[in-house]
Amino acid sequence: MKFSAHVFRRLWDLHAWMGMLTSLLLHIMIVCGAITLFYGPLSTWGDPLGQRSAPFSSQQGMLEAFGPRSPDFYLYLPDDAHGLPKVLYVPSGSEDWEHEWLTDAPGGVLPERERLAGFLYDLHFLWHRLTPDLELLAGFLAVALLVASVTGLAIHLKDLRRQFFQVRANRGPRVLWSDLHKVIGVMTLPFQLVYAYTGALMVLAPVLLSNVMEPVFGGDAQRAIAAAGQFAEELLEEAPKGEPGRPAAMLPLDKLSALAVAAEPRLRPDSFLFTHYGYDRGTVDVRGTIVGTAFADRLTRHSWVRLGLTDGRVLDIEAPGTSSASSSTWRWIQGFHLARYGGTAVRALLFALALLTSLVILTGNWIWIERRKARADEFGDWLLQRLTAGIGAGLFVAIAALFVASRVFPLDWAARGDAEVLVFVTTLGGCVLLTLFIDPRRAWGQLLGSAGLLLSATPVLATRMSPAGLFGSGPRLNEVVAVDVGLLLLALLLLAAAWGLLRRSPTVAPSTSLSEPAPLVRS
Repeated sequence: MKFSAHVFRRLWDLHAWMGMLTSLLLHIMIVCGAITLFYGPLSTWGDPLGQRSAPFSSQQGMLEAFGPRSPDFYLYLPDDAHGLPKVLYVPSGSEDWEHEWLTDAPGGVLPERERLAGFLYDLHFLWHRLTPDLELLAGFLAVALLVASVTGLAIHLKDLRRQFFQVRANRGPRVLWSDLHKVIGVMTLPFQLVYAYTGALMVLAPVLLSNVMEPVFGGDAQRAIAAAGQFAEELLEEAPKGEPGRPAAMLPLDKLSALAVAAEPRLRPDSFLFTHYGYDRGTVDVRGTIVGTAFADRLTRHSWVRLGLTDGRVLDIEAPGTSSASSSTWRWIQGFHLARYGGTAVRALLFALALLTSLVILTGNWIWIERRKARADEFGDWLLQRLTAGIGAGLFVAIAALFVASRVFPLDWAARGDAEVLVFVTTLGGCVLLTLFIDPRRAWGQLLGSAGLLLSATPVLATRMSPAGLFGSGPRLNEVVAVDVGLLLLALLLLAAAWGLLRRSPTVAPSTSLSEPAPLVRS
């Protein structure tokens, strides 16, 4: 297929401008998303309380340890054979969610002390409690990635077979960047399409549904929920809960859990959502994995049995085979995006594909700079080159500094979560500032080398918090050891990249012209 010159030029312009304008934020989203493919092990690694044996002999005992302190809350059972149960609730008079561990210590609860995994997961879609509206921007950025991927494929489709194995390392930076951009772009194209499409749907579909609820469903949230199923996830969470009724005695949680399994024998409970606990109209959603069904685990959250808290009456069942087609579709969308299939090997492959996708995005910036090299005195090109280096490589330094801070700050320090975020932001800002004053070609090697050194120290520093890691002195946990090993492997990769970059970079920065970026990959 060959386009006319006009169509080809418009496609190329759309591809180039879409990539350049969104590249750096997409780089942050993709790298953070790659790391949080291992959210479970990172959470266990982060806080030693997640590595302990659960002290409770019953689910009711967990509930009694909590209080409960709020009539509406989540209760999460421990993962596998270790860890403590967790509760999630909004205290009276507050708008922020509290995350707490349940223990057998006096008082029953301890605040969740380490939020590294949660912060990186939220940053993946640009969410923070101070900037909640940026999540919508993340959805549009996912659409931009989808557009850039499709237009890139259309531009190069006619030459795809010839160009797929073509990497000309000795033809100058512009040719090398172009070859790497195309070859790696084709290799990662399925990954880009799946993650851009599912990510855009996960963010924008609930927003779209909220905006059409009035003209399509007459403003009736329950009708929208019935029609759209799990596509209406935000509506489900925000729907009015109704009146709680009068205070009443609750059935034991162990009995309610057993009743839920009797109603849906495939269910393996792992969490509970309580609404109006302590009142006669109270309900509990017994949530869990559906055995033998794809994408029906605790992270995709799409299977539950809803029961009355006072009588155990089954009010609703949401599970594969009983849910609507839209709910099943939503379960598959989230399942693919969260990589809830294939195990560790698949996640490791997706991690590599995500880093390569970021490389595709960054090489696109370098191609843009090389094409405009004749206009080297333009401030925009000068700034783009330095931002690409400062954010492209600085993101790895900021993430590494975040890991180090998580192992250095005292666990009982109440402000440690905010302090970790501050370390990340100031480190990234410092890296960007640094690249404004030094040769960006050398900045790449220096920043990636710094990130590698910081990450290589993290498994050793982790022994201050827990003996369960690679260098720990106590009984080891596979998840904790795996994170330590993964950090060391990533550190070696970053150090090798830094060594290769610094070998090819000049020792003195040019004083006047826009410098050529050094290659990240040697062929």
